[in-house]
Formats: sequence, C-alpha cells, structure tokens
Amino acid sequence: MAHIAQLGHSIGRFEDETLVIDTAVFTDGVLFGSTLHSDQMTMVERLSVQEDTGDLLVSWTTNDPNYYSEPLTGSQRLQSTSQKIIQYDCVPGSPMSDQQY
Repeated sequence: MAHIAQLGHSIGRFEDETLVIDTAVFTDGVLFGSTLHSDQMTMVERLSVQEDTGDLLVSWTTNDPNYYSEPLTGSQRLQSTSQKIIQYDCVPGSPMSDQQY
C-alpha cells in the first residue's frame, strides 16, 4: 500500500518573482481548527517579497468540492526583524535549560 502524505504533495514554480506552490494528494482530516477537508482538496500558495518594504507576502487559495462550494482564501504579510537570531538547542524529552540569552 502506498503512503500518502497527510499534508499533501507539493510542486513549486516561479512566476516572475513569485514562488507558486501547488499542493494536492492530502489525506482526509482537519485543515485547521475545525475546518474539515477531504482527499480532493487542492491548495495554491503564492510567496513574494515586496520590493518597497522587504515584507514577505503569503497568500493561499484552497479548493475542496466535497466540503465547500467556494474556495477558501487568505493572506498574511510577514515583516523582517532586526532582532538577533539565536540558536535554539532543543532536545526532545529533556527539561528546559537554565541558559540565559
């Protein structure tokens, strides 16, 4: 029996300066919260950097004919930070470290 990824199979491509990611072959389940989806769901995500601000714009469109009569859509703008990136030494199953950053 073939293994199907729960979060789907994705293929990306560039359209000009935008990364477009097409995802399909989801396993039936819950997309987020209580939003159900079937194995017929498809998703298209678009990621682009805004030239004037450097912000990352992420938008998505999800279709699932088994649950929804219209596409689900959304977007999010992510801003860069000037804060220092620190190493996170996560060791599963171990107590939290007393290290101060």
